Amino acid sequence: MKKITVLAMLFGLLTSGVLGQAVPGKSSVAVPVGKEKTKPNYPPGFVSDGCTFFPDGKYRDCCVAHDLDYYKGEGGFKARRKADKRLYKCIRKKKKGWKYGFIATMMYLGVRMGGMPFLPTPFRWGFGKDKIKNVEKNKESRKNKGKQSTKKKDEKDSDRTVTKN
Repeated sequence: MKKITVLAMLFGLLTSGVLGQAVPGKSSVAVPVGKEKTKPNYPPGFVSDGCTFFPDGKYRDCCVAHDLDYYKGEGGFKARRKADKRLYKCIRKKKKGWKYGFIATMMYLGVRMGGMPFLPTPFRWGFGKDKIKNVEKNKESRKNKGKQSTKKKDEKDSDRTVTKN
């Protein structure tokens, strides 16, 4: 029994990327999401590689939804646990049988161990927060820049107008 537990933990670490760390952009190809039938409103910069360190089976949509939760990283420990449980339940619902139960369990263990927010992995909880903030800052600065340019334009126009008496 101890051997099975140790093997399950080792497998979980390998699949989470803690031991088998993928080099971003090298060993895993990031595929932009949105090739699904309906295109949800994804946040800016969101890219999913499907099921990280797992083959993309009939449960890829579960993994993309989980990636989105992790990208946003909204909430704390409980929110992360809910996202991981949603992934587990989604995979379990895809098909009955031991295979999907085993895959769901291994994925759950992997994301619980490898997705901790303090780990320096490219898929940790909240990995897209900085990107979202930067995009929002850029939008805000563009708005302010646009307002300033129209203000300057209005000032120039008011200087050019000549009143006739």
